Amino acid sequence: MVSTRYWVWLQCCIHQGSALICDILDVYGDPQRFYEAVSSCDPDAGLKELTSITNSQLQKCKNTPLDIADKIISDCQRVGCDILCYDAPEFPDRLRHIYAPPTVLYQKGNLAGLDQIPAIAMVGTRKMTPYGKKAAVDFGTQLARAGICVISGMAVGVDIMSMKAALKAGGYVIGVLGCGIDVNYPAENAKMKELVSKYGCIVTEYPPGTGPWRRNFPARNRLISGLSLGTLVIQAPKHSGSLITADDALEQGKDLFVVPAPLYDPTVSGNLRLLRDGCIPATEPADVIDFYRFRYERELLQEQRKNKARLTGEPLPALEEETDAPLKEQAEIEPDPEYSPKLSQQNRNRGQDVTAHHRYSQDPKVSEEALQVYRVLSEEPVHMEEIAQTLGMRISQVLGALTELEIAGAVRSYAGRRYGK
Repeated sequence: MVSTRYWVWLQCCIHQGSALICDILDVYGDPQRFYEAVSSCDPDAGLKELTSITNSQLQKCKNTPLDIADKIISDCQRVGCDILCYDAPEFPDRLRHIYAPPTVLYQKGNLAGLDQIPAIAMVGTRKMTPYGKKAAVDFGTQLARAGICVISGMAVGVDIMSMKAALKAGGYVIGVLGCGIDVNYPAENAKMKELVSKYGCIVTEYPPGTGPWRRNFPARNRLISGLSLGTLVIQAPKHSGSLITADDALEQGKDLFVVPAPLYDPTVSGNLRLLRDGCIPATEPADVIDFYRFRYERELLQEQRKNKARLTGEPLPALEEETDAPLKEQAEIEPDPEYSPKLSQQNRNRGQDVTAHHRYSQDPKVSEEALQVYRVLSEEPVHMEEIAQTLGMRISQVLGALTELEIAGAVRSYAGRRYGK
């Protein structure tokens, strides 16, 4: 591994969110070799190997002394944060592969193992309505109980409400800052930062002492989406900064979920645009949870056990803004290790009618292949890949059979490509 000081120096030379980082690493392999090349080059002649760097960028690199990194490292020791470099084993792979990855992360808490668990970024407006607050609390609570890590930018409004709800459910949470880790912004989040660093992780790519400058936050948003498997937009007006995170998620190839909202309400016009463009509707927390339940079944169960340990161990300090039941009541609710998706009341009632019909009726009049699929299904929805493995069929065969069964009214489809009677 290259010395930490070279990674920190590189971060000081190239502004956060610049794609030049990828070019530098592709050409030189590590920041120490780049530093040596910069130190020995003629700025007028430039770097022949790195044609994408401009003269002004190269000049900035030459004018940035290596010992600036020593001061930052010393500041990190003073404020009690760890430095995670791009080549460290603990550095999240999810960030290594995004456009313009960070070279250094400053963290308080535990970020190790994030790549192995499902994580959802919850974003939304700072000026949330009661509708947005209810959705943030509901989704934050249920995602955490299911074992999903909740990530947010810790802004006032939807971000912080989602995180509070997840914390109260015993969940693992990550806060991504657009300032130095020692800077309390907004000021009212100081206590929340302590809680998140204790029960999850606070992370930023800005060194200690960096103020919450406006230009920092668009770059910060790519980390919020990059650390997650998917982004969930709770409430976003037309020009909400959360739409930048949504765009980042799409560019990074992440899943994008959107809470449906009323028409003609300007506080959710961003939601409506995203839904119009084909994003995944999230009408209830199960729509998000079921999307990952099959792929991460073991990991979700493990995270649920960790949540239970957090709730039954040392109690979480009370939060100023209560989101649901008090923590003592929350601690008495054990995470269900055999989580079963909860349908909305309308779907649940309709499901009972359909189930009763199929339980006592004859086999549907469909092809033999579709009949094989029908006979392995039960009331409990299963993923189509599990159906294919059970029957030894190709996915295309199973899809065709399921389509036939749906047309016949013999099966129902659920979120996450799952089917049941």
